[in-house]
Formats: sequence, C-alpha cells, structure tokens
Amino acid sequence: MGNNDVALITIQTAGDLRKAQRQQIQGLQRTQGFLIGAACTLEKALESNDIDEETRRLVNAAFFQLQQVQNETAQLHSMIDALTLNGFGHE
Repeated sequence: MGNNDVALITIQTAGDLRKAQRQQIQGLQRTQGFLIGAACTLEKALESNDIDEETRRLVNAAFFQLQQVQNETAQLHSMIDALTLNGFGHE
C-alpha cells in the first residue's frame, strides 16, 4: 500500500484493535520524526544572520504551523490510544 492509499481496516477482536492501533501509532511516529527534522531545519535557518526580515517572518510562520501539526498529531495519537472495542474494553 502506498502513502496515498486508503485502507479499510476490519476490527472484530481486541487483538485486531491492538494491531490496528499499533500500525496507526507507528505511522504517526514516522510523521512526528519528519516534523522534528523540519523543525530542526527551520531553527537552523533562524540562527542565520544572512536572512532578511521578510524571510525570518516566513520561517517563523512556517515554524508555528509545524508546531500546530505536531500538536494535532499528539492529539490524534491520544485518540487512537483511547479507542475501545464494544464488549471487550480497553486492555
């Protein structure tokens, strides 16, 4: 399955749920790794004395947006973690 493919996940047992949660969380962790790399690159750009004020403002705006995406992925991680299967509870 490619990065842009949509997958149908069938969950019938608590084991299926745990497996799906692990897969989704692993995907989020990969995404968070890319976000950390992008944040480091933006921070490095801000350390440069060679950029003009407009560029600095754009880099700051991009850094803010990146932080928003990091917050959203953290919330998504919590939601995935909190999923339960009716009749089985959260193990």
